[in-house]
Parts: sequence; structure tokens; C-alpha cells
Amino acid sequence: MPNRQDWKNPNWLKRVKAWIEACLAQDGLEITGALEQVHLRPWSTVFQVPTNRENFFFKATSPALLHEAVVTFALFTWRPDSIQDIHAVNPDRGWMLMPDGGHKLREFINTEDDYHHWEALLPIFAELQMRLSEKTLELLDLGIPDRRLNVLPAKLEALMEDREAMQMGHAHELSLGELTHLRNFLPELTDLCLQLTDAGVPQSLHHGDLHDGNIFFRNGQYTFFDWGDSCLTHPFFSMRTVFVSLENTLGREGKSFWHNHLMQAYLEPWTKWATHLELVDVFQIARKVSPLCSALSWQRSLSDLTAEDKDPFAEAIPSLLRELLDLNRET
Repeated sequence: MPNRQDWKNPNWLKRVKAWIEACLAQDGLEITGALEQVHLRPWSTVFQVPTNRENFFFKATSPALLHEAVVTFALFTWRPDSIQDIHAVNPDRGWMLMPDGGHKLREFINTEDDYHHWEALLPIFAELQMRLSEKTLELLDLGIPDRRLNVLPAKLEALMEDREAMQMGHAHELSLGELTHLRNFLPELTDLCLQLTDAGVPQSLHHGDLHDGNIFFRNGQYTFFDWGDSCLTHPFFSMRTVFVSLENTLGREGKSFWHNHLMQAYLEPWTKWATHLELVDVFQIARKVSPLCSALSWQRSLSDLTAEDKDPFAEAIPSLLRELLDLNRET
């Protein structure tokens, strides 16, 4: 089992380098310089690896996200046209080795005129989810978190009992009134989940962090990466982060023209399952539940971290639960 503290250990980096060298050697490649750490979070780290052909990237995750490597490799095997190329994985350690995927979409999003990228890629992402709805058992076998609609109410109850995740006794904790509203919301949540189930849109892979920093754009092709927050649940939940990304990048509020335009682009492929008007209704219901799925992802990501590492992210779960309550107070 990997230990996140190993990332600071020179002996760990030696083992990593030896594994990378062995993987590259199978294709006649070799490392040509020092490994450079280009990303570090409490739950993952990424190193750039210079080789005699191109830069590669190595990623390691915390034990809580150990599934990311094997899930990503399976996704690439199933849909290499839509998933970042994976050169090698070590499933026991949660390691991945990847060639350079190109430029991130974020580098191309500067003005509203650049929204056409999202307009083009969202139907591609929807098609990917539709195809993967046939792979639910395989995904579960790979260890992807099960957050299907029938288990979400119980998971909310369990989250509310997790005093550490809920920040009980700390500055970010929910008030007594908010906790009461949240507990009283459980029957309504059960009903919303039943409505989503009855609507007929198949449950599938939810990315969990689909923003413009987790999509590559190269030679007119979009590829998706960073599946550490992915899970099996309602596919429409993935659009929450898309709109948060647009708001953060360009300051566009959720009621903008582009919000509706991109929702239509994403929903179009799903019309094989329901009419457009029905899908819009399903989308609005999914929007009201989606913050819970994000809160559960944070609960998992933070679960094996030290108190010091958790502290900068302490507000995440209470904030998302407040968002859940606010969305369900709307008329």
C-alpha cells in the first residue's frame, strides 16, 4: 500500500525512477535529465520526466485514490480517442506514467468567444459517458467509488455522522439549524434520487472534476484526464464543475446565455434516452443533488490525510452541503 509520506523520501524517488526506466526501456526510451515535481497536493503528486523522445509525466496518489491508476488505464483501453494516453501503471502502488498530452484547455479559454471549445467537447464527453454506462460492473470491479442514486441518501446520513469531515466544533461547521434542515432533507433527497432513476438516463462514470485544467487539446482533439474524483453515479453531475470552471475562468454566472447553450450541447446526445424537454427537467433535478456527490469525493480524498494537510480544505464539505441546501430551497 502506498504511503503519501514516501513522496518526500529520496529512496522513494529512486524506486520511482527505477520503475519509470524499466517501463520506458521496453520502447527504447531513456530518461535524459532530472525528474521535476510539477504538481503537489496532499492526495497526489506529478513529476515531469524528460526522455530522448518527449516529456513524460509520472503521477502517484494517496491510498484513498488508489483506484485512479487502474480506472484511467481501463478508460484508455476502452476509449483511446477520448482518454489521455497511458504508457504504464502500477496498480498496487497507484502509479501512472503518461506521455505529454498537449496543452490544457485552460490555455485556450480567454474570452466568451472561446466557449466554442466547450460547445464542441461536451457532446464528446456525453458520448463517452453513454458508452461507459455499459461498463458499470467492470468499473466497480476496478474499485471506483459506488455513489449510485440508490445509496446516496445513506451516504449523506453517514457523512453527517463523520464529525471530522463535518468540521464539528470548528469554525466551518454547519449551524444547528443547517444540520436540522439537512436531516429533514433526507426524504426529499430519496425522492429526487428516485425521480432521476425513473427518468431512464443510465448511471455511468461521473468525472468529478471536469474543469478546463483537466482536458487536453491537441490537433483538434480533446482528451480527458485526472479521474481521481470519478465515481459511478448519475452522469449529469459532471456538469456542476463545468459551470464552476466557466465562472472561475471568465466570471460568467450560472444564468448566462452560455450556461443554457452549453447545457443544450451536453444534453443533445442523451436524446436517445428521453425527449429534450424531459432531459432539461432531469438536468435540473441532477443539479439539485450534484453538490452531495462532490462532498462525498472530498470526504474520501481527505480521509487518510494528516490534520495539518486537511486544514486548508476544511471548508470544502460544509460549503458543499450548504450549496445542497440552498439549491433545494429554490422555488
